Amino acid sequence: MNTETNFKAKEYWINLSKDKRVKLLLEYKFWEGFSDYLYEYIPEDLKTLIWLKIDINNEFKDNMLK
Repeated sequence: MNTETNFKAKEYWINLSKDKRVKLLLEYKFWEGFSDYLYEYIPEDLKTLIWLKIDINNEFKDNMLK
């Protein structure tokens, strides 16, 4: 994953409220205790999920501008 996406994923995680983190974790069947973790310590699978959400969102925005 490129550096820009990793930075965006970290910012996304940092800016999520505790409730939204828990909701995201439960939706994708992760342990809700990860909601207290710093981005650097969440599982790689969860990081990948966040990267995909960002990429899909960016692709959607790009298509809307065309």
